[in-house]
Amino acid sequence: MRKAHNSLLAAGMVLVMGSSAVQAVYEPVSPEDRGQILNAELRTRVEYDDNVWTYRSEDEQDSFKVIVQPQVKLNYPIETSHLAADYRFSYIWYDDREPDSEDLTHDFDVAASTEFSPSLQASASNSLRVAQDPELDPNNINRVREEDFLYNSTNLGMKYKLTETLDMAVSGRYLFYRYDEDLVADALDRDTVVGGADLLKQINPTTVGVVSYRIQDTSYDVSEKDSTSHFLFAGVDHAFTSRLTTSLRAGFENRDFDSEYRGDDNAPYVDASATYNLTKKARLTGGYRLSMSETDLGRYLKSDHHGIYLQYKQEITRRIDLYLAGQYDLNEYDSEDAVDGGGDGDEAWWRLSARLAYKITEMVSAEAGYLFNDLDSDFDRSYDRNRIYLGLRVTY
Repeated sequence: MRKAHNSLLAAGMVLVMGSSAVQAVYEPVSPEDRGQILNAELRTRVEYDDNVWTYRSEDEQDSFKVIVQPQVKLNYPIETSHLAADYRFSYIWYDDREPDSEDLTHDFDVAASTEFSPSLQASASNSLRVAQDPELDPNNINRVREEDFLYNSTNLGMKYKLTETLDMAVSGRYLFYRYDEDLVADALDRDTVVGGADLLKQINPTTVGVVSYRIQDTSYDVSEKDSTSHFLFAGVDHAFTSRLTTSLRAGFENRDFDSEYRGDDNAPYVDASATYNLTKKARLTGGYRLSMSETDLGRYLKSDHHGIYLQYKQEITRRIDLYLAGQYDLNEYDSEDAVDGGGDGDEAWWRLSARLAYKITEMVSAEAGYLFNDLDSDFDRSYDRNRIYLGLRVTY
């Protein structure tokens, strides 16, 4: 039953850290770094950005910029426990951006897990972000404002083996956003508390079934956007072959708003993904998400979100790696969700990226990349943005 235990453990840790209904899975140390206790990295690059403020095309401002990113990772196993931490500081200097030519960002993640017994495991993690760039939003909410913000997410979880093929997991999460600018803070500052429980059933050595429940309470400074959500969904994780693995979660969300404009709303929830190892050195991952979503459009209580993503990684040669990624997000806004009489509208967001890394030595790599963003909005904030960069990465 070792295979069954491993499959349940993998699925269970995803759920213990929180379902994708309410958060992304956090991995502070990459697989290639897990053999070392301490890793240090320095990335420097020169980048051209044709729209530094994410303005409409007629108001775009372009600039060259220099980015310096030191990073330290800790990976420390202790008998039946494990501690991992990751801190990255980013300094960004713009050659031509008025009135502010500098950005500073901080990313700090820490995670710990322990096995009290063969039947009981616990985990905890925390993620902190201090940033300006809208594309650094940890929850992948479609923000286009270039505003300073603080984000923190704390996660706790436990998993208990009821039988050889049945596990139970419980989890909790607290997160908050804080914005520097008063007008933005009044509309978007919020606190979210999430609790959940999951049952995981090993159906066969390659299949795990899941039934999950989540309750989520979100509080804004503007009380009209406060809400309480209940998620109920089921799913399955299945390995068709050693090269193809899939995951599916499907159910519904009921969201009750504390607003005179809106009572409650029901919506389907879907999160489907697949990973295919084309070869030992090439991997393709894709997925689709459907859910209600928070929004940075202050006049709307929520949006209906569709998201499709695709990622490709290949080791072309022993020295050359290729990374490609694409994502399409559609947010649909309904006049019934507007607090000030706003109408229906959509926002479609394309994000594409490509990166080529060349290993000069075991410690030094050269990188070249391109990033493209395009927002087509019915709310007079459409923009497109192109960035191209060259850089060096030094690891120790």
